[in-house]
Amino acid sequence: MSLLLKSSVNLYKLHPKSIQQQAARSFLTKKKCPPKTEEESQCGRAAGASGRVNEIAVGYKLLKDKQARFQVKDNLPVWLKGGPMDRMLYVSTVGLSVVGLGCSLAFISMMALK
Repeated sequence: MSLLLKSSVNLYKLHPKSIQQQAARSFLTKKKCPPKTEEESQCGRAAGASGRVNEIAVGYKLLKDKQARFQVKDNLPVWLKGGPMDRMLYVSTVGLSVVGLGCSLAFISMMALK
């Protein structure tokens, strides 16, 4: 064995008792955080709420309207409840799938009958 390998083996020999002692020591130490300054405490409050408690955000209202539109019982699947763009996307996806399947079958039959 080389000298470097021997020294690294001796360096990293650990016994279970020493590992447990190190873990207990690091777990039981209490780190003290520095107190927050006035500027830090106001920044957290300003980012969280603008001070008006009863005001509902515009984005929240739009989200609730969209959720209500999806909850309507109109016997449409969920992937078509978005409106005409969803319908167009659905029809084009089905159409392209049929075209791809047809091309695949044509290719297989052409290669089989060659």
